[in-house]
Amino acid sequence: MKTKFTVIFILLMGIFYSAKSQDLIYKKNKEVLTVKILELGLDEIKYKDYNNQNGPTLVIDKNEIDRIRFESGKIQYFGGDNLSNYANNKKNAIKIDFLSPMFGQTTFGYEHSIKPGASVEFQLGIIGWGVNNYSDLGGRTSGAFFRAGYKFITSPDFYLRGMRYAHILKGSYFRPEITYGLCTESNNTINYSSSFKSQDVNFGAVMLNFGKQWVMDDIFIVDYFFGIGYGYKSNNSSLMSTNPDRNIYWGNSHAFLGPYGDFPFAWTTGLKVGFLIK
Repeated sequence: MKTKFTVIFILLMGIFYSAKSQDLIYKKNKEVLTVKILELGLDEIKYKDYNNQNGPTLVIDKNEIDRIRFESGKIQYFGGDNLSNYANNKKNAIKIDFLSPMFGQTTFGYEHSIKPGASVEFQLGIIGWGVNNYSDLGGRTSGAFFRAGYKFITSPDFYLRGMRYAHILKGSYFRPEITYGLCTESNNTINYSSSFKSQDVNFGAVMLNFGKQWVMDDIFIVDYFFGIGYGYKSNNSSLMSTNPDRNIYWGNSHAFLGPYGDFPFAWTTGLKVGFLIK
């Protein structure tokens, strides 16, 4: 009888020791792998099938793993949205529209990352801070506009090595936004035929923007975009109204281009550059 208990005890200890010597990989799809961990890399884990340790070395990407339970009992977690990939990223950016001064205004922007794949962006444009394309006509304009948008990063960029996210703000995106502005347009040319000498204008738009954003060394940021939508302008009189070949409304080339006549179509494009801050 004593011998029987001894055998059972030895068997139980063997089962317990066997279970203890196993590493368990818990995948995000709820699959559990019984393995022997060989190496923990930056992006992947190398292991052997526990029941075939003389077989080939297998590899699994860390993005597929929820957690690992090692034979020592220690548990290491990899789950969630892999926020650790972004833990050290700077999540705020200050930008300036590099091309905006060519159109008679200067636009400043601020972007804040809310979470991986989403951020909010605000812009302030100072009309009159830039090249006056109609200075030969004696025209002057001054004012400001404000933009607010929500950015969906639809296809974040990856490094080729290990398919790791490059940066929380980096990638292709879709950004709906609204714009509203006020400005004063004036014509000081005595000998120029125009429908007005001075007018106050308010304008706005609802735009759908598509773009691509690059981040370099978590310091510099470059953002190119193109957008279309609906816009309005309270007064469509123009310094160029007597020249049908150059019928461009003042204010159109500040926050956006358009609308043209009674048609509300508007569009915009830009190249923003800046730097990242905490």
